[in-house]
Amino acid sequence: MEECESGLHKHCESCFRRFCSKHPDDCPIIHCSLHCGIRFHSCKADEHKLLCSKEKVPCINAGNGCPLEMPRYALAKHLGKCPASVVHCTMEWNRWP
Repeated sequence: MEECESGLHKHCESCFRRFCSKHPDDCPIIHCSLHCGIRFHSCKADEHKLLCSKEKVPCINAGNGCPLEMPRYALAKHLGKCPASVVHCTMEWNRWP
């Protein structure tokens, strides 16, 4: 990446100017604590948790009774076999009164 006068990458400098409340020297680049492979500025740790593929999340069917929590990357596979999934009948129009 190309560095600019301040010693930061152009992307980082732009990001700091718009979003970061800390001075660049006070905001080191860190690795994800869950070892997902992503590096980011420490001020973005909370935002990264919202997107990290290895962050544990509850099943989206928790409200329907599924008690499981799993890494975000496993959620799609789980939903295919989740016992609390709601199935909508496509033949609803054909029901007896």
